[in-house]
Amino acid sequence: MRNLVLPALQIVAVASLSFALGGCSTTPSDAAAELGEGPAGPGSTKSTMTGRIIPGEHAAVSLWPEAYNGELLVLEVRPEGTPVVEGDVLARLDTRSIEEQIASAELELQSARVAHDGLLEKNRIALELAVADLARARAGLDRTRRTLDGYENRELGFMTRIDGLSEQREQFRVDDQRDELAQLEAMYEADELTDATEEIVLKRSQRNLQLTLDGNSLSADRRQYRNEIAQLNDLETRREALTRETQAVEHLVRNQAVAQAARSDAEQRSLAAGAKKEERLQRLTRDLELLTIKAPRAGILMHGKLADYRPGKSRARLERASKIAPRSDVLLVVEPSKLAVALELSESSLDTLGDGSVVRLRPVRGHDRDWKGRLTVSPFPTGHKGDEGTFAADIAVDSATPGWIIGTGVSVDVEAATE
Repeated sequence: MRNLVLPALQIVAVASLSFALGGCSTTPSDAAAELGEGPAGPGSTKSTMTGRIIPGEHAAVSLWPEAYNGELLVLEVRPEGTPVVEGDVLARLDTRSIEEQIASAELELQSARVAHDGLLEKNRIALELAVADLARARAGLDRTRRTLDGYENRELGFMTRIDGLSEQREQFRVDDQRDELAQLEAMYEADELTDATEEIVLKRSQRNLQLTLDGNSLSADRRQYRNEIAQLNDLETRREALTRETQAVEHLVRNQAVAQAARSDAEQRSLAAGAKKEERLQRLTRDLELLTIKAPRAGILMHGKLADYRPGKSRARLERASKIAPRSDVLLVVEPSKLAVALELSESSLDTLGDGSVVRLRPVRGHDRDWKGRLTVSPFPTGHKGDEGTFAADIAVDSATPGWIIGTGVSVDVEAATE
């Protein structure tokens, strides 16, 4: 049997009502014996009212679209009273609007898939770039760390050794020039050269010696400056550069983690959006099947809902171009052998009538025999007439009811004993 319980073509199976007194038909004499013959005595109350024949067992058919929100327009429908079996087509609705929605949903789903694939590719490229950026940053950090380590542990030592050599070379130059000057002075004292030559040579040697001493002093001052200030500043600069690059790598790692989380979130949201579009397409596809309404069971087709058959109600009939309201019973498939009689009781009548009151039934036309049963009264009012409430009551009818027509009237004789 087709499963129509999910939000789709909803079927409500209503169990047949049963007689409180056994549910069997009786002859007029039997009914008289049960209800009492002749006029009512002083201890009883009789009244007559008209009820209406309604289905006693049926399956209600309603449309519960999952996603479709367009018009439900009837193109064809079987007439009332048609015998049907399970699976027979009862009605066909216009499908143009839902087919357009399905086509649009398919395009949206395709676009969502293309966008999702593009997002995945962009994220893969972004991840590759992030990995490369991090590798370069870490390589630069390693170079800076090695440079600082070499500067602290090697370069400063080389500079110290160079300063030592420079000082030694300067001292040797001073010593050599002093030796040369002393030699010249000794030679001049021996009168080996002329006076003019002596004066020139001595003056030159003295100037050279003084220049060397001044140059050595300048070099010493520069070395002291470099050692006390320049090297210290250079060392601090290199250390600060290492700190900056270390922090930059740490920040890059954290920023990349945030960016990767955002990319993952975007992928999940894109995937969820695509899943919703696919689910909507599937729902619309299922809704399309609903627009061909099929019989949920065997029986007789009736239009409208069960409440339309009660006294005082007008029955709705479907025909071509009728519009159906979603989530509302629109058709009934009735078990023809199980009927009931519906009454509307006034609030004041409940003083003498209620659950279990004995009734005698006779169709308004076409029958001359009686059936019997007992009232089943709703405990809550279903409406009001003036200041009084009205209560729904039902009477199960024996299965042997040939010729009874749903929607026609039934004369109901009620006798309620008083004490």
